[in-house]
Amino acid sequence: TQAPQTETSAPETQAPQTETSAPETQAPQTETEKATEKETEKETEKKKEKETEASDRVNDGKKIEESTITSGLGSVRTKLFAADSVILPDTLKEQVGADWILDGTDGKAAIDGLSGLSKTLANGQSTSKIEVINLYADKDGKLDTKQLEKLFKDKVIDVTDQYFVVNIIAAKKNQTLSFSGYAMKNKGQNVSYIKATQAGDILYNFATLEKGKYQAFEGTVNLSSGSGLQGTFLAPKATVTVGSNLSGAVYAKKVTVTDGVQKLLRVAYIKGAKDETETEAVTETAT
Repeated sequence: TQAPQTETSAPETQAPQTETSAPETQAPQTETEKATEKETEKETEKKKEKETEASDRVNDGKKIEESTITSGLGSVRTKLFAADSVILPDTLKEQVGADWILDGTDGKAAIDGLSGLSKTLANGQSTSKIEVINLYADKDGKLDTKQLEKLFKDKVIDVTDQYFVVNIIAAKKNQTLSFSGYAMKNKGQNVSYIKATQAGDILYNFATLEKGKYQAFEGTVNLSSGSGLQGTFLAPKATVTVGSNLSGAVYAKKVTVTDGVQKLLRVAYIKGAKDETETEAVTETAT
């Protein structure tokens, strides 16, 4: 006799339980958090607008003629330095003639009189003989060179047919700016001033834009360039440090020339009409 078969069912296996966590719910933003977020967005947009406005801004002030600058600078135009205080290393005192420096009471009076010119130039319009370019600095001192590059992609300024006013517009009136100026060319040749009788081709004016109005810049300007500084630097209410050889002029509240500087040459900006006999730049072959 055969034993009856018994069905043995496999033990039931239970699928491992998976824990399903409830979806995380984010706490709704409080009214304060919402307001703060909106403020931040507004500030970011305002900042972007401000940057756009600055670089694309078109000056709508006085048209700048040669006479605007020569009469505005007056007798200061023939000076190397004009300031309340001028500090020179002993090694340069013999090199620089006393008639090239205007300081003390006379220097202060002269500089105070240049503040109006600085503001006029900051919002000045170009003319056939004077090209005005505005370069705006951000709060860290970085320059937006958009207006310069629009005229000269390589940022080398062609002074063959025009004089230039380059306005350096600070983001804050009391910040520190470092600046070296720009290379120039005349009839395709690099400009290099070597005589005090030569006429300068460029003026750098330092100002600030506050609440839509150009104001005097009252901070610090550190001037330095490996190839030497060239041009006239106007900053009537600022402290200026000259850290490289200079062919040009500086007009500021206080001027300090550092020990490493070896050569200073007065080159007056716009000496009479711009013609071959009077203003032909001494040049060297462009590289």
